[in-house]
Amino acid sequence: MHSVEEAKKIIAQNTHLLPSHHAPLLQAQHKYLAADLYSPIDVPTFDNSAMDGYALQIKDVKNHEGLPISAEIAAGDTGIRHHLAGTATRIYTGAPVPIGADTVIPQEMCRVENAQLFIDKMVDVGANIRKKGSQTSKNSLVMRQGSEITAGAIGFLATLGLSELSVYQTPRVSVITTGSELVEIGKELKHGQIYNSNALALTALLNDIHITPTHTLHSTDNLELLQENIEKCLQNSDLVIISGGISVGDYDLVKPALENLGVEQLLYKVKQRPGKPMYVGKRGSQLIFALPGNPAAVFGCFHFYVKPTLMQMMGKKHTFAEFAILGNNFTKKQGLTFMMKGVKESMKVKILEKQQSYQMDAFAEANVLVILDEDRQEYLAGEEVRILEI
Repeated sequence: MHSVEEAKKIIAQNTHLLPSHHAPLLQAQHKYLAADLYSPIDVPTFDNSAMDGYALQIKDVKNHEGLPISAEIAAGDTGIRHHLAGTATRIYTGAPVPIGADTVIPQEMCRVENAQLFIDKMVDVGANIRKKGSQTSKNSLVMRQGSEITAGAIGFLATLGLSELSVYQTPRVSVITTGSELVEIGKELKHGQIYNSNALALTALLNDIHITPTHTLHSTDNLELLQENIEKCLQNSDLVIISGGISVGDYDLVKPALENLGVEQLLYKVKQRPGKPMYVGKRGSQLIFALPGNPAAVFGCFHFYVKPTLMQMMGKKHTFAEFAILGNNFTKKQGLTFMMKGVKESMKVKILEKQQSYQMDAFAEANVLVILDEDRQEYLAGEEVRILEI
């Protein structure tokens, strides 16, 4: 049986980075950069006015003397204008500053009388001019490899005129749930049946990281059907998630099905709660996570192992855990790493009640998993613990 740290290391060593491709800027959203990105231009590309006002040279401003207004420049003016010494130019926000002008006086700080500009309040030289390259200079590094393309990043990169990016591919992920007792949501339950919540939960967890499952299939406790579904998913998936059927009972058929399909076992059983009988295997470069069917184990193992693996495949440098101050005492079994449902508020975290692997109601309230170490038994309020946001 593997420790949690051993399991994480084995999985990371067997996870491959997906190929990169060029994607249009909007289609690159939620993907990760495959190479450092450099600016092709200066931004702004020209000195421009930050205010509606008047462009001039400070040295031309003399006490109580007006300056003749010699020109007007609006935003979008593409002509190259030169400042006429001893005058002022009417200018609008975003308009190019005429060559030779060194300051823009906001219109509310001056007045115009008989086509002459009078300054009521002075500003420092260079005020209200957005200088060429002041946001971004040409050839400067603007985003590093592995950075996520967020909406904010798209807005920024659009100012650079970039129409496409080199990004890593999004993993193709399939989901298989198992168990003859499972019934599709919306159908009437018979005695001994339960709803197949894991199918929707895993889909929602993948949606949270902007992945739409390639397949979402269900298998009853039938080895032939299970193998068919696994093989179907392996045909066009980078990673397959299976829930249920991975323990040692007569109807736990996932492990033999994977063996029959030539899947190499990387690890089986981890010293953790929930999710002890977790299995990870690979066929070629494809990874298979077989998780226990209990919903809490599915959630815990997904956040602890599957999500970091998908992030690694997409090129993201994943930060595994943060820390918070424990708000209540807790006693656990020594020898297992516990993943406990918790609520974090500010820097304090509280471990919730209802931690059994079949109890899902606490997940509707939880926003973190509290990670309690294998070699510890007693935890006291006020000490620092690892947490994982969910």
